[in-house]
Amino acid sequence: WQPVWGGATVLPWLNSPMATPPRNAGSSSAVRVLVRCRPLLPREASGVTATLRIDRTACTVGMGAPGSSSETRFRFDGVADPACDQADVYAIGGVSELVASTVSGYHATIFAYGQTASGKTFTMEGFEYQSDRANRPVANLQTDAAKLGLIPRAIHELFSCAA
Repeated sequence: WQPVWGGATVLPWLNSPMATPPRNAGSSSAVRVLVRCRPLLPREASGVTATLRIDRTACTVGMGAPGSSSETRFRFDGVADPACDQADVYAIGGVSELVASTVSGYHATIFAYGQTASGKTFTMEGFEYQSDRANRPVANLQTDAAKLGLIPRAIHELFSCAA
């Protein structure tokens, strides 16, 4: 059984245990988890009965009827709702902190996990894709800067720090 509620990309941020703990984790955990919920696709929007409630302030995502025994709430280190753009996700995830840790010599990893069509590639890359003559996807490297994902933004910041 799989509820229909749009898509979510789970982005665990991993950095060295010796690095500074996440600012909002309240512990010395070296793992932070951000969930990004995308809007429903048109084909998903018809006949949807499940609901998704996102509380960015409390960093929770809930499903099921509010207040009922079927309601399930999940807490994360960060939550990005469908209204968040790529810059918001970069900030909510504290990617700048990871870049700074990397420049200081610590290891850092960001990876995306989620079901097919949940927005992992868009979140991480942000490139618009076109098909070549053989109908293979090719990234448009002239994509609008506001749409660029975590990887291009982190690389830009990394090289800016190193300059």
